[in-house]
Amino acid sequence: MRVIIVVNSGKPVAVEKAAELKDWLLRRNIRVDVVSAEEIIVDGHFAADIREMLDDRPDFYFSLGGDGTLLSCSQLVFKAPAPVLGFNFGHLGFLTGASPDVMYDAIEAAFDGKLPSESRCALDVTIEGRDGSHLRYIVLNEVAITRGVTGKMVEFEVAIDGDTLSTMRADGVIVASPTGSTAYSLSAGGPIISPTLSSMVVVALAPHSLVSRSLVTDDDEVVSVVPEDKSNKDCAVFVDGNLVKMERSPRRITVTVRRDAITLLRYNVPGFTRLASRVFFGRTND
Repeated sequence: MRVIIVVNSGKPVAVEKAAELKDWLLRRNIRVDVVSAEEIIVDGHFAADIREMLDDRPDFYFSLGGDGTLLSCSQLVFKAPAPVLGFNFGHLGFLTGASPDVMYDAIEAAFDGKLPSESRCALDVTIEGRDGSHLRYIVLNEVAITRGVTGKMVEFEVAIDGDTLSTMRADGVIVASPTGSTAYSLSAGGPIISPTLSSMVVVALAPHSLVSRSLVTDDDEVVSVVPEDKSNKDCAVFVDGNLVKMERSPRRITVTVRRDAITLLRYNVPGFTRLASRVFFGRTND
């Protein structure tokens, strides 16, 4: 058996627990590698040692940090699929709900095949440059097209399957997965979507309009965002919170659903509805 531990190196407690966990696994003759979440690059250009590590595919990933750490871990999963068990050293813990206090019990249950799992979709994102280049990403939460360094509004067209949905001026637009619906999309006024669905939600950021509404798509539809030419020096693209480095803003961003892209293992974690009711609706009694 082989395990990869992804740890938030900015959290000393998580780093300490990762070292303890590595020793615990090695004593059980389980091969293990530890990766800092900060070393994982979203654009897929992993360091040579990480690429070599993924050639020998793991049986499990253990994420020690917050939801951001698991987002980083997901980039490894997309390259070398295996179930992910996340331990929450952060805040909300929508993705990494298991407590570090039950780490070893949870891992034993995972090894025994006794943990429930959830399959989550991701988003395939293609960014077409104005020079004809194409950048491709897989993201778990969202792609955000936002205003750039000058802070000016962005003008853009949003289309679904080639049919124009809207042309607007705004601070930007978010295309999120159901998993990402409780992240940036929610802060922008988007809906909460059950994370096990396969769909996308399109949400405008501070639109200069009185009639803008978010939209949930089907899982086989294609969302495209086209910044207007006059915005070509003042538009930025973020994938799962990471800036895409480009000399000019893109010609087009195309987003589709990637079904069953990642499997999350759960251990003594409230269901999504119960967790959402606590966080977003103020429910305190169970």
